[in-house]
Amino acid sequence: MEDSFPGFFCFINQPFRPLVSASRPTASVSVTESSPSSLKTVKSQQHRQLRSSTAPATMATPQSLTVTIIPASTKAGEETVRALLALTSNSDNKTIIKINAIYRDPSKAPTDFVSHPSVTAVKGNVGNLPTLDFKTSDVVFYIPPPTYDGTDTESWAYATANNVKAALSDAAGKVKKLVLFSAIGAQHDHGIGILKLNHITDSILTAENVNVPEKVVIRPGYFIEGFAPFLEEAIGTGGISSWLTPLEYRAPIVSVKDIASTCAKEILKPFHEKESLPGYIKIFGPRHYSAHDLHEAISTVLDRKDIKLNPVPPENLAEYFGQVFPPQYVQEFIDMTTAVLPGGVMARDFGYDDEDDNNVVVRGETELLGGIRAVYEGILRKEKEANLVIN
Repeated sequence: MEDSFPGFFCFINQPFRPLVSASRPTASVSVTESSPSSLKTVKSQQHRQLRSSTAPATMATPQSLTVTIIPASTKAGEETVRALLALTSNSDNKTIIKINAIYRDPSKAPTDFVSHPSVTAVKGNVGNLPTLDFKTSDVVFYIPPPTYDGTDTESWAYATANNVKAALSDAAGKVKKLVLFSAIGAQHDHGIGILKLNHITDSILTAENVNVPEKVVIRPGYFIEGFAPFLEEAIGTGGISSWLTPLEYRAPIVSVKDIASTCAKEILKPFHEKESLPGYIKIFGPRHYSAHDLHEAISTVLDRKDIKLNPVPPENLAEYFGQVFPPQYVQEFIDMTTAVLPGGVMARDFGYDDEDDNNVVVRGETELLGGIRAVYEGILRKEKEANLVIN
């Protein structure tokens, strides 16, 4: 849980699990950097055009590319590494890639990364500025990690974003593109709960004083993989407790593989050699899905017709999230959830046709049933591996 959002709301990275406390180093940051008051001057930059008609058209196609992914321990980071390796191994792609995969503990890097000649597992922590070095990087892919050790979310967001900003400044002239992993609704400055982490990070790192010529913000919907707890609950109890209500209400749900594919393609795109305006990319699935759709997919994958679907109404969310998160974070998850539900501030952000000069919408290919089936296969693999260890 150390470098990823354990949130059910996997705009983010992994499904939630019972909380395991872990210490996190205090973030090092100068208080003279971006702060709550200074954000007022950069919020207007949130909605600038994807590519201005006056933006330089000069592009550079990289023959060799060094990409830093931080942190690489997140589900989005891990799958993007795999997508990059797959894309650059294609005979039609002439790019020679080097990936610096940043971990707080490099020993946790997947074995297939460690053994791959294009991947280097590097020790680093966004909460500790001296460990961040982007001077050899052409592209930085940043996935803001949350914290559940009691640190205030807003303070953590400012500290980590300013650390990344400082590291980018130290690498001025080298880093040509920043790809920033965010979330649907992160443009709102209120009522989005824990997603204030993304709002603050986006605001700081897309500002004009961040010395990177090109900035791209990725805003995916819910991860299909984030619904693994629904599947596990169905296996264990024969029921599904759904916070996605009303049960027929549809929301954007997308496979992490589709998300990673989009991120990798964006990383590999030719650079704008001169400064261009930030671009915003939403990623949805082939269509939006409801709790009923999740219930049907899980029942099909488990080949069971007795799975019960139980709604968790908004008034019961405190009890629901209180079983998973420390008390100081429960309200933030309630606020994020209600922001998505009908009438919430984010509910209007789910349109496939919500494209203009500032926003691009990418439609993924993985249907919910296929994604849930892959999640179930992953659960079975882990159980098999655990049994092998025990035996």
